[in-house]
Amino acid sequence: ANDQLGHQHGDLVLQLGARIVREAARSQDLVARYGGDELALMVADANGVGAQRLAYRIVDSVHAAAVPTTPGKRLTFSIGVASYPDDALTAQELVAAADQALYLAKREGNDRACTFPQLVTELELATDNLGAILTDAGPQVVVAAAHAVDHRNPVAQGHSSRIANIADTIGRHLSLPAAQLEDLRTAAFVHDVGHLKLATDADHFEAPGHAEEGEKIVREANFSDTVALAVRHHHDRWDGGGAPDALVADNIPLDSRILAVGEVYEAMTAGRGCERLAGADALTRLTEKAGTEFDGAIVEVLGRSIRESNLEGSLPAVALPATAS
Repeated sequence: ANDQLGHQHGDLVLQLGARIVREAARSQDLVARYGGDELALMVADANGVGAQRLAYRIVDSVHAAAVPTTPGKRLTFSIGVASYPDDALTAQELVAAADQALYLAKREGNDRACTFPQLVTELELATDNLGAILTDAGPQVVVAAAHAVDHRNPVAQGHSSRIANIADTIGRHLSLPAAQLEDLRTAAFVHDVGHLKLATDADHFEAPGHAEEGEKIVREANFSDTVALAVRHHHDRWDGGGAPDALVADNIPLDSRILAVGEVYEAMTAGRGCERLAGADALTRLTEKAGTEFDGAIVEVLGRSIRESNLEGSLPAVALPATAS
């Protein structure tokens, strides 16, 4: 509408769309403009099913209103739905999840409402064409890919989201540039994506070969070399005793060294396959392996993150299934 009839007409169409959304929403819900041609609706005191019903009601209302945009065309809505805490554990991740569900709605066609779990399910089932889906969608579905991995194993729930938080905090303490920080967060979300093509049973947290398989997937999906290498080498050890390539010390990419520390700290503080440890106790265990399994400088930065940024308190909580004693 902006290109053919001008920005003033485009803004008027958006205002009419916003009015429809406002009339469909409840008084306690918040409607706001989010981006050039996007609206955001924050729905309080409702679960994902309730939000999905509201989304379909909005789509039906927009279709019935038949608001003209350009000659011969009418206003259509695509809606992405995500809910807390089922689909995301932080505000930033919640927005990303809704945006990724919106990608699916747009792909499905006009006047569609899609949920984040629908996208996660599609990625879970896309064993043979996962690379093609990620190539089409690109980095905008990294959170969904992480959830697809974590959903396959009850012991892994929330794993990738928490590692992304840990890696981001370490990266900020290292004063990494914004672009490098974004690559680090992306790598954290997709570091275990190789599991989607490998069989993993509920008793084992990691499947052999998932790092190499993950690198293939992210390269096929045209992620950056930095992300691909971070995924491949996140199980390489500082002393050269790791896999897949037995790289040593600084030959291991920085992002991989951060993920290695973050992954073990996250697993210990969440109690994944082991007794749950407090942050200080987990840090002690990591410090004991600094210089052998882990980069000592990264472990030291993790310690500063715990002390200065309340890292442990900022991590989303997880409720894992009980393990047999």
